[in-house]
Amino acid sequence: MKAIVKASKLVEIISSPKSVTIDGIAHPKEIFLYWERQALKDIGVYEFRQDTPPDTRFETGGAVSYTVDDKNGIVTEKIAKKDKSLEDVKEVDDKGKAILDENGNQVVTKGLKSIYTQSINQQANSSLASSDWLVTRFVEDNTKKIPDEVKTYRKKVKDTSDTIITKIQATKTLSDLKKLFNDAVVKDGKITTPSTMDSMPVSTIQEYER
Repeated sequence: MKAIVKASKLVEIISSPKSVTIDGIAHPKEIFLYWERQALKDIGVYEFRQDTPPDTRFETGGAVSYTVDDKNGIVTEKIAKKDKSLEDVKEVDDKGKAILDENGNQVVTKGLKSIYTQSINQQANSSLASSDWLVTRFVEDNTKKIPDEVKTYRKKVKDTSDTIITKIQATKTLSDLKKLFNDAVVKDGKITTPSTMDSMPVSTIQEYER
């Protein structure tokens, strides 16, 4: 990526080659492909160093700022990032007074532990839903048994989700939580064991699902 700079100020970010007009002179897009770095710098086209965007699983992004290095012909982007809260947060105003919802209850912003616990529960419920009819049928008529493979799969879903949630709730720091997303086992460039957060079982009972 490139940046057009004038008087040490960023004018435009160029994400891909295009025709540009600088100081009244039109330049074809080919200058970005064939001109040497110094030649581009001489007309105010600098290298652009893009910051890593926030990882929205764990961070929020804030203000974006740019530093212009005229000597080296570089514009560096900086995105302010803030870690999301691991725990639920009871919201208060700038005077420390509780912020209440329309029902008079204190507003609570869910932390990452609650968010990802809910996500795993939703995944488990979704995985079980398509075979729930077999459970309902058995409750209403116990002569119609639940197939053993369905029992095995449903137990695996429940056990796995319980294990993941236990690990989520045990985290003390954001780094602990991140490890649950990054603890996959890789061998010869292939994932042999998925990360904790990706370890929910794949259905093996398609023939029974509705």
